[in-house]
Amino acid sequence: MIRTFTILGEPVGEGRPRTAIRGQHATIYAAPKSAQGRALAAQQMAAEHTGAPIEQCVQVAIVAVTRRPKSVPKRDGTGRLVRPTKPDVDNIAKSCLDALVQGGVLADDRQVHRLVVERVTAAVDEVPRTMITVGA
Repeated sequence: MIRTFTILGEPVGEGRPRTAIRGQHATIYAAPKSAQGRALAAQQMAAEHTGAPIEQCVQVAIVAVTRRPKSVPKRDGTGRLVRPTKPDVDNIAKSCLDALVQGGVLADDRQVHRLVVERVTAAVDEVPRTMITVGA
């Protein structure tokens, strides 16, 4: 069984936890941009995935296509580019795996025995998105 999910929009990596002091207690919460991106991805996955969460070991492949900056001239090529940009691939992976669990696709992200993550800059007329493939 192979499931593929496409999340439209700029890929969002998992941000660092934030801390706030309220009264005499410290509260730790997720970065707002990360939480919104993860919630949107989980909502789309939950709408596409029907049935119970997958309980077996799986492999996950993630391709994050980031926006092509206008500063990159077309003479550098009109296809996808590999450039050192943010977000980091490890943060993208964490955000996607959390969204898979939150969206009810996986029971737990510890089930992932193989993970492949790729981050590329979009081709000239390509829209930013994140493609997640879950397979047995």
